[in-house]
Amino acid sequence: MKREPFLIHLTESKKEAGWRLAIWTILWTFCVVCCQAQAVPGKQVVATIQQDPWHTQQTWVYTPPDYAASNPCTTAKQIFPLVIYLAGIGDWSSMAAVLQNGPGHIIATSGWLPECILLSPLWNGGWSNPQAVNADINWAEQHFQVDTTRIYLIGISAGGGGCYNYICTNQYFMSRIAAMVPMSASAVDDIQTGRYTSDSLKYCAKFGLHVWDFCGNKDNLGFLPINEMYVNKINAAAPGYAKITVYPGTHCCWLTYWNPNYTEGGLNWFDWLMQFHK
Repeated sequence: MKREPFLIHLTESKKEAGWRLAIWTILWTFCVVCCQAQAVPGKQVVATIQQDPWHTQQTWVYTPPDYAASNPCTTAKQIFPLVIYLAGIGDWSSMAAVLQNGPGHIIATSGWLPECILLSPLWNGGWSNPQAVNADINWAEQHFQVDTTRIYLIGISAGGGGCYNYICTNQYFMSRIAAMVPMSASAVDDIQTGRYTSDSLKYCAKFGLHVWDFCGNKDNLGFLPINEMYVNKINAAAPGYAKITVYPGTHCCWLTYWNPNYTEGGLNWFDWLMQFHK
């Protein structure tokens, strides 16, 4: 007699029944993880990242309008670029604050719907350390249809410094990123201890990593020389791999440049990023 799939029959041994139940459990778990609503296409929703067995992190997740047609539980295989936005220290107080100076604000208020997956995580009173950023990338790859050749970092202030700190931590981290747009980035070097993390920027050429930096010409935190140094270190080893836009202003004005209407050479920051891939 033909048996129905996934049913445990009285004629089965306990071992057979156990294996059948285990298989059913695995398939059910896969379906729940894979098919549950991980995102709302064209919207930003809050999700929880399990960074490791002990730490979680909240993040905004944006997926483009056509993401629904590419659900990983369907036969569609479309994949999307991943952009991770690292907020500045002044925006770590709440999930609402995370959006106020980043591209998530533009998406929420202007109707701009970029073709990418965008994470905007909340840093729970701590710096956007490289291991945490790497955990965010891993989480995104596990839960969304990420094009692993097109992963990008962007950020402001401490988050801009977080972009540089991530790629300078080790060559594996650097190899994961196709391009970055840091704005008013903070320092990653510790001059007192002689730890010059930014010296690793010379490896950008090896991994084809391009950078478009922004900073105010009157940055009141003194970050302009730091940002110019980052760009110069990259270009010293790989001419043309980095550029900087020095705009009129202090430690401010980031929404002006996240706005897709701001362009240089016919490209806004997002279109510029999308030129580069691994």
